[in-house]
Amino acid sequence: MADESMDECVVCGKRVSTSWRGSVHRADDDGKYRCVCLACANAEVAAKLEISYTPPTLADVTLHDRDGVAHTFMFVERLSPGGKSVVGFERGEAEGYQAQALSEDYEANAVSLQHAAVRKLARSLSRRELEHDGQLPLDAPVRGRISWDRDNAAPAIIIGGRLITWERFGEMFATYEGFHFILEMYDHSDER
Repeated sequence: MADESMDECVVCGKRVSTSWRGSVHRADDDGKYRCVCLACANAEVAAKLEISYTPPTLADVTLHDRDGVAHTFMFVERLSPGGKSVVGFERGEAEGYQAQALSEDYEANAVSLQHAAVRKLARSLSRRELEHDGQLPLDAPVRGRISWDRDNAAPAIIIGGRLITWERFGEMFATYEGFHFILEMYDHSDER
């Protein structure tokens, strides 16, 4: 995966990552998408909702997976018309493990939401989603998230913190030709 793409916030001019870590993309009235850094996006939402907002300082957290490998996460707070969330992203990875904790209450404590996201990350790190040879397991659920592979301009899947290209994902399914499967989609703030 290539380095993260950068863009300029149309509100403050700051250069920010175009990923969930650093910005949001919102459509203008004319339908054109614009990049807005998280600080400006949160300030815009707070102003529209007429609520006071002070960005929290959320410390990085390091967790270990089931093999003892350390994973360090950064956390950002995001306001939306639906509430407040804290999202944890694996540092140093364009993709990787990620979890979100959401509250409909704008007064929710950001540190409490961070703790909820950390618990989700710890559960994710405790599972082995793929077999040792990188194949999908038989008779066990596989959890992942849909992403975008900028290198190949195609969808990608993140499983076990690893980017799986769309082509490779298809190859993994080909192992089970003739089998049946269940595919379930759910919101990134939910956990299953």
